[in-house]
Amino acid sequence: MGNRVALLDGGRLIAQGPPAEVLTPERLRAVNGVSVVVERLSQGQIVCAPDYGGP
Repeated sequence: MGNRVALLDGGRLIAQGPPAEVLTPERLRAVNGVSVVVERLSQGQIVCAPDYGGP
């Protein structure tokens, strides 16, 4: 598994670097138009899931 990612929008580079810095809720919402929650799992993996606005 790599330690760097790139976020593209229509082929244009938006951000690149460590996943925790690139995969932010704000950037993912701006690129994909969907609110997400970004969490780090106990072994360090980062996961993104839709934010349904629950309690």
